[in-house]
Amino acid sequence: MKLIISLITISFFAFLNSCGSDTDLLEKNIISKIKEDGPSIAHLEAVYSLVFINERDNLIASNDLYVRRDQASIFYGYEIEDIEIKIVEENEKRTLRVKLPTPKQVSIDRKIVNHFYTHDNYTPVDFNNNAIDVDRSIDNNLNKLSKQYGEKSLEMTKKLSLMYFENLAKRFGLDLKLEFS
Repeated sequence: MKLIISLITISFFAFLNSCGSDTDLLEKNIISKIKEDGPSIAHLEAVYSLVFINERDNLIASNDLYVRRDQASIFYGYEIEDIEIKIVEENEKRTLRVKLPTPKQVSIDRKIVNHFYTHDNYTPVDFNNNAIDVDRSIDNNLNKLSKQYGEKSLEMTKKLSLMYFENLAKRFGLDLKLEFS
């Protein structure tokens, strides 16, 4: 009988040991939560509204008008798989150490929202009567905006990531050490 109780006890402790420590389990729970929250923590979307207007005087009828409004979304962030997570215990305190890749521009999505012109064969022209490439003009404006606000968007991505991981660490009763590689 003692042998059976000893074997059950040894089996039980072996099972507990195979499950990993409390810290390992907590780390797995945090990683699972991060994967669940996924894109909402790793990406920031900056939305721009771009308008192209071209008007040409017309002596006989009303002026010719060409208006196009595009909406562009620029996504900043990093890949979830590149996040390094580790829980360390120092001086009887547990700290969530997070190493994130430096955010970068991930993608651009641009679409036409409105398009208006006074007649079907109207072609926008510049002051020298040369045809204007509307897509190129809108792309140039988007590139200027992206350069103007890109660094601010990257910094905002970092701040949002910091806020997320501060809340996550607090939820699990951990201190946080976050760094960008």
